[in-house]
Amino acid sequence: VAKAEAKKDVKTEAKTEVRTEQEDGIRKTRKPREPQMITSTGAKVTHAHVFQSTFDQSTWYFTARLDGTQLKPMRMFHSDYEAFKNKEMGIPELMQKYYPTKLQPQLSPEAFQAAVKLPDGQIIEKFNVYKEKNQSADDFGSYKFYAQVGDKKMSTLASYADLNAYFDRTQSPAELVARNFGEKLQLKGAYDKYELAGGVDPKSIRIIKDRETKGWYVYADLGDRGKTESHRLPFEDGQALFKNKIASREQIAAKHLNNELVHLTGVSVSQKQEASLKR
Repeated sequence: VAKAEAKKDVKTEAKTEVRTEQEDGIRKTRKPREPQMITSTGAKVTHAHVFQSTFDQSTWYFTARLDGTQLKPMRMFHSDYEAFKNKEMGIPELMQKYYPTKLQPQLSPEAFQAAVKLPDGQIIEKFNVYKEKNQSADDFGSYKFYAQVGDKKMSTLASYADLNAYFDRTQSPAELVARNFGEKLQLKGAYDKYELAGGVDPKSIRIIKDRETKGWYVYADLGDRGKTESHRLPFEDGQALFKNKIASREQIAAKHLNNELVHLTGVSVSQKQEASLKR
């Protein structure tokens, strides 16, 4: 809905003009618009501005042109609009916030295609983006990454940031595969993004094996503050914890329990811990 609305809002900006030959002559001799900023790669940002939705007056969008190419309008956080209105944020800050990959150096097509070696030496045989076409799937219509490494064929939802990095070639296939499939591939450091919520004693973490299902489960017992639900560990988590030793008990607990732990403890999380909560 937001995308369709943004497109309609952009259209309302266009104004029909009737120009005379004299006016056309003036336009032809008019100097090109001075860039509002120049990126580190030398690209020129022009026509950057904030505009209001015609359907919801509390909604604002930011857009710009990069070397003459119109960028897709981005819906702003209200706090960013207020900061821009109060001159606490400028065009450079808004560009960094809403179009970060447009400001970053790009890999050449050749370098992008060649960067297929993972940190542990595994080679990426296939890597691409596709749109889920199975109408019965929960993520029907979503963009996903597909990767094949050795005999492992994997797919996952692609975040907006990673899609931009892929299409703008600001990150290599090796970087994107490591971030999105690092746990399945058992890459060292894949679990480093998980940090146990504050106020939780690591001794409260329980990892047990169920005799009936033969599966491993994780939960936390916080005593008077309560217990979390028990979560079954996927195969790769068990491998990472017991066999390959690339994940700790705390990281496994953070991956599966942080939402519940924050609720039980009432302790806010750090920026790093946000990665655990967004799963």
